[in-house]
Amino acid sequence: MFEVALFVTGCLFISACENDPKLIDDWSKDKEMVEIGKNIEAYLSQENKVKAKLTAPLMLRHEPKQGSDTLYTEFPNSLHVDFYDDSTKIESWVDSKHGKYFDNLDKVYLWDSVIVINVKGDTLKSQDLWWTRIRNCSIQTNMLNTCESINRFTRVKVLKLRRILKG
Repeated sequence: MFEVALFVTGCLFISACENDPKLIDDWSKDKEMVEIGKNIEAYLSQENKVKAKLTAPLMLRHEPKQGSDTLYTEFPNSLHVDFYDDSTKIESWVDSKHGKYFDNLDKVYLWDSVIVINVKGDTLKSQDLWWTRIRNCSIQTNMLNTCESINRFTRVKVLKLRRILKG
């Protein structure tokens, strides 16, 4: 009798296990993973010295989907970065309404009301700005190409001026 009950119970388990193909597809589908951070305050240091401080109300770190290699961090609601000299005094700062940092490319793209100001009062305003931190040349906007060697916007050299805005 015990063997019959065991056989019936086993049959019930086998017939009760049915997988919904749509549910399995949803679980196994490649999805973008996003880490969310709020009220961000991050510090960049090099050679044991603080070089920059980034603040932003929201940060989204996007993990690449399978087959993609572009990991990026997005700041959709504004960002502010202070750049410091060797004695941790502010040398320059950047504000933008939006920004993305592409980890694998080591590039920063800022757009929508980008403002770069140094302590001397020199100001760069642009609708967008690409900043490449690798090697030694780096800032591009839709109006000019520039190069700065120490990544803190203290020495900016205009390489090619595309247009002058008046107003």
